[in-house]
Amino acid sequence: MILTEHKTQNIINILSILLFISSSLLIIGLILIHPLVGDDYFHEIAITSGIKFKDYFLNYYYYQSGRIFTIILGFLVYQSDYTQILFKVSVFPSFLFICYIIYFKILNHNSLNKNIYAFLTFIIITWFIIPQPSETIVWIAGSIVYLFPLILGIIYLNILNSPKNLFENKILFFIYIVVSFFLGTAHIQLAAGCFVISSFFLVDQLKYLKNKKKLLISNIILYLFFLLGFILFLISPGNLNRLGAIEDLSFFSQIYKSIIYLLSIFFYLGDIKSFLIFFLFLITFYFFFSSNIEIKSIFNKNIYPWFLGSLFSVIIVIPMINFVSIRNIFFPMFFLFIFLMKILLENNILKKTSNSPTKLVAILILNFCLFVDSSVSFATNYYYKIENSERMNIINKTINENGSTLKLPNYTLIPSRLTHLQTPAHDHEFLIDFGKSKKIDIYLDDSNPMSTNIYKIIKNLFSKQKFIKFKRFY
Repeated sequence: MILTEHKTQNIINILSILLFISSSLLIIGLILIHPLVGDDYFHEIAITSGIKFKDYFLNYYYYQSGRIFTIILGFLVYQSDYTQILFKVSVFPSFLFICYIIYFKILNHNSLNKNIYAFLTFIIITWFIIPQPSETIVWIAGSIVYLFPLILGIIYLNILNSPKNLFENKILFFIYIVVSFFLGTAHIQLAAGCFVISSFFLVDQLKYLKNKKKLLISNIILYLFFLLGFILFLISPGNLNRLGAIEDLSFFSQIYKSIIYLLSIFFYLGDIKSFLIFFLFLITFYFFFSSNIEIKSIFNKNIYPWFLGSLFSVIIVIPMINFVSIRNIFFPMFFLFIFLMKILLENNILKKTSNSPTKLVAILILNFCLFVDSSVSFATNYYYKIENSERMNIINKTINENGSTLKLPNYTLIPSRLTHLQTPAHDHEFLIDFGKSKKIDIYLDDSNPMSTNIYKIIKNLFSKQKFIKFKRFY
């Protein structure tokens, strides 16, 4: 009987691992076949036209944004189809790397072998709670702006969270300096959150590292380079240009938007389904893996820099409230997630899973959910790729035949969770701008009903906005 139960558990474990590996391959595949969307085309056109890096960089820094890191990364990624493929292949492993750093370094769980299933569950939970993964992970332009800057932030905060004498390895120290600098230039929300968290870390270290000056000085150097990058980001003329891209003269409207934004930010901006997934996964992890929560864990001051960092990364975008979308909760939710996980795992003790069939079955179900999600998304992106290729063939044929006007149909597919499909309204604007780059008038067939986003209706209830488009740089 015991032997049979042991064999059953081994079968469940093997199935879980196979499902996870299969899901991982499907995710890499669906990212690979996902077509270019929106800004991807304009970046590709500009870069493959032979523009010099200096001109490309200065245009974006002075007219678009001060995100120095993403400008440089984007220039490298859009060089060719080959560089885009390499980048796409690296996206999901990069996500796994982020999970590894958070779980084993920041949350201080140092043994993979003792509880591999807890780590796999952590990966799956993190994957499912990502806000708008189609835009922050799968989409090339989105992952450049969100996922890869997050890697810099997690590395930087992990270093300051676990101070070491970085002078012992000068090459590694130089790499950390570069990471810290580019982190400050990557994204205003990420930089704001990291500023708050690392500032608390340093203040705390000033108290207990007085006799370990090398550790303290190396961390201060990283902090200063991070601040230097942040300052260069903030003074970018492109940021001011971006702020002026939308005019909204209604003061009441600004107050209204800010209030609903602050009240709903940790509820996925009103996406209750996503919030419930986030909440239920936390409960699942607690009951399956965490030791009992003690009241003192909630009052542990060492975990609150993560919450304050999350909050500050929310507040920092209020002056840009007209630009806010669900993508803007990406960094705040990661900081909040770390804060909550630190409460759950404060005692650094995980329950054993090897002798619990119920837990192993639950992990198998989670892996099956991941497999279904990745399978459906792969199929969706496959047909999306076909429709997109047909659309581009029609555009190229019209150009080759010296046509001057073209009307295209809407996409017919229903997007999955990992499919970045623009709304008909945004798709229409994209086709007009894309047509200008090709010297042809392209329009979207408006005979089909346009989509309605109830969240935007609520957001703009009191708005009378005038949208000013950015000047495209071809």
